[in-house]
Amino acid sequence: MRVGPSARSRQRPAVATTPSAIRRARSGKRSNFWRGGLSSQRQNIGRWTTEHAAVVHEQYGFTCVRCGETGGRLHAHHIVPVWLDETKARDVGNLISVCDGCHRSIHRTRETELSFARDFTERIGFAQDVVSSRTRGRKLTAHAVAVVAIDYIGLRQTYDLSIAGPWPNFVANGVVVHNSFNEFSMRYAKATDDFYVPEAEDVRSQVGKPGAYSFEPVSDELAEQTREELQAVYDTAYETYERLVEAGVARELARSVMPVGSYTEFFWTVNARALMNFVSLRAADTAQREIRYYADAVEQFFAQKMPVTHAAFVAAGRVAP
Repeated sequence: MRVGPSARSRQRPAVATTPSAIRRARSGKRSNFWRGGLSSQRQNIGRWTTEHAAVVHEQYGFTCVRCGETGGRLHAHHIVPVWLDETKARDVGNLISVCDGCHRSIHRTRETELSFARDFTERIGFAQDVVSSRTRGRKLTAHAVAVVAIDYIGLRQTYDLSIAGPWPNFVANGVVVHNSFNEFSMRYAKATDDFYVPEAEDVRSQVGKPGAYSFEPVSDELAEQTREELQAVYDTAYETYERLVEAGVARELARSVMPVGSYTEFFWTVNARALMNFVSLRAADTAQREIRYYADAVEQFFAQKMPVTHAAFVAAGRVAP
């Protein structure tokens, strides 16, 4: 007697096993990313602005152009409002760096947006006589945009990129900026005469071979000599930098004379795992003393903001998972 499949087996959905079957099963409306075939124009513009914010902030030296405050939370602001001219929504030249407080103040009403934009007439050719018929309300309406297709292409790995050198240090820093760091750039902002001169007790000698060396204190005379010679080099370098800039040499080239002991500022985007890895390596006894100071400070914030994760990190022997 031939027995047919049970009701349960007949209702069991087919499981995609081959790459092509998986692709078909996760494409179009079957994709978990499908949102009815519509996408918000406001979201698209916001996403694009966020992606280009780092370049804008670097261009303006991480300084708010409205109040002059440096650092803190910054926004890439559209000078010509998107609601007024949507063609400038994805124009990097229409973006400017403003702090969080100024950004809220600018967006208080449509008239405050227009007033701010008029201050940049020469820069962007903004019409002085533009007025707004409304002073409040939504400034950008979400428009439906059809999604052409969603195709599943499988899992993608991440890769480490090695770039053969040698390259100038500031070129290397420019590459790092596009990863997770936004650093103060002497390409756009004038360098400062703020340099690292170690305390006498931090001047040390290296004993042993690479990979198995230790550090020993030096005599008081050598420590003071080191501090004086470092300061002399810094003074000469900065005087040269200022002389080149005043003569008309571009800052991005004049900065080449600045020593690695120059102080800088940067904003760091990091997840918990990478943070634990940084603390594990840079707060260790084998790390350079100067970076250990910063790693210790970072760990204090880590313990304060993520106490449960930090406790697990310590319990695991201070090793990142």
